[in-house]
Amino acid sequence: MINARLRKFFGIQEPHRLELISIHIPKTAGTSFYAILQDIYGKSHSIEVKREQARANAGKFQRFLLPEHLVLHGHFHFEEVRNLFDPSRVRLVTWLREPVNRVISNYYFFNRKVNEDPNHSEWHRRDEPLEVYAHYEENRNRMTKFLDGIALEDLFFFGIQEHFEEDVALLRKKMGWPDVQIRSENTNQAYQSQFPPVSADLKEQIRAWNVSDVQLYERALELRRMEDGPE
Repeated sequence: MINARLRKFFGIQEPHRLELISIHIPKTAGTSFYAILQDIYGKSHSIEVKREQARANAGKFQRFLLPEHLVLHGHFHFEEVRNLFDPSRVRLVTWLREPVNRVISNYYFFNRKVNEDPNHSEWHRRDEPLEVYAHYEENRNRMTKFLDGIALEDLFFFGIQEHFEEDVALLRKKMGWPDVQIRSENTNQAYQSQFPPVSADLKEQIRAWNVSDVQLYERALELRRMEDGPE
């Protein structure tokens, strides 16, 4: 009998056994959430896909999956995993964040990573100001881009980063999970505190550049109020 790893080597596809797909939109508490998923399902039953892998393997994520994998988590767009999503047996979840704060947090994460590593491929951008970073199309409306192709109402669950502990408790109840330990992972607070506060004018400009994300976030809050928690 050919074992699972040899079958993958020879390109023999098997039906996946995923139970949960977690779309990690950058700087929405996804790293903290993945730590919870690993605690619940076990590290050997979960797999994380980085953005570079997602770009290179869109629609072909099955090549990463082993029979023991029950959770797929990572920086992938919905359209990149659509072929793995069967709503009758796979639960699709994500987290959202107030758009202006998400962009600012993403900027400081990027800035810190670049300045920590002189060999970073983006080293030439180490002094790039927030207003330049935020203006690039690639950094606008990222939540909308990640969820393009699926409505909030069709997700099994969406959480709000600003209500992380409360929403984890809601998801735990929906999933029948045991109590979980919540840890803050991959935060920028200490680094960001070294810089002056972002001006109100710049925040308003970032909001204007991310109008689709603003509408998505406001819709999420509306649904949360209507249902007293995510769908």
